[in-house]
Amino acid sequence: MAEGVNPDGPEPGSDAEPGTGLEPVTPPPSTELIVAEHPGELVEYAEPATFLEPKVGRRFSFAYAVVAGIFMLGALGTVLALAGFRPGTPPVWSAFKPAGERLDRSQAIADYVAPRYRLADGNQLVVVSARDAGVGSQQIQFMAVPTADRYDVIDGAATVAYEMCGLGERCSIRTGEPSADRDRLLRREALEIALYTFKYVSGTDAVVFFMPPPPGEAPTWALLFKRGEFEPELGQPIARTLTEPVPDAATLAASAERDLIEQLTEKTRYSYEVRDVNGAPVLVLEVPQA
Repeated sequence: MAEGVNPDGPEPGSDAEPGTGLEPVTPPPSTELIVAEHPGELVEYAEPATFLEPKVGRRFSFAYAVVAGIFMLGALGTVLALAGFRPGTPPVWSAFKPAGERLDRSQAIADYVAPRYRLADGNQLVVVSARDAGVGSQQIQFMAVPTADRYDVIDGAATVAYEMCGLGERCSIRTGEPSADRDRLLRREALEIALYTFKYVSGTDAVVFFMPPPPGEAPTWALLFKRGEFEPELGQPIARTLTEPVPDAATLAASAERDLIEQLTEKTRYSYEVRDVNGAPVLVLEVPQA
């Protein structure tokens, strides 16, 4: 028998296991292999297995937060859908919208706007009639509008004309006295009709109004509105431009809206006459004398 081998077990006080003759081995701490942030690289951490637990917990917490956020967004979308909200939907320009063909729409606009403008005695300010561009029974093919050094020509087919007629002789306003305040109210009415026409009567580049004359005089002046000059007003609801209800002449004169009406209509007034130009009837507008 080899020297130093004890067949009967370890010596007293030894930690070797009985009957094996082998020295005891103390197991190392448990380890985990963690995959590093860069693919293909392994980093060994001699740490207890609980090393990963906080990280795993954070990942699960983040996942729960994402799911909860998606759920809340879905619920919010359902509520907005039920309320009729649509992302990107522009605000309604007006509650009133005319129907029908070109002149039918134009007359519907006049019939909607005109009755809301009143004289001090409560009577309607003017009756408004829509028509193709023309003066009296004479249709026109073009309008000639003066600029700094020439005339701009506007196609009559792209123009809607309105005649504003009072109940007096030659469409004059029969009651009350002509005044700057009443004139401003007429211009406000024309502005409102023009904005509705540009918005809802397609193919309209210009709107011309034949205005009521002072009593005892013939109609000789007009208001001309050109679409390109009113894009800001057409890009927002009309209630942001013109307040409701419609003011009377005195109320308008004392309101903050007075300056806006002056600004938007001060360059729309012209005197007019019809001329024959190369066999075609042309409505020639001129800036009136002061």
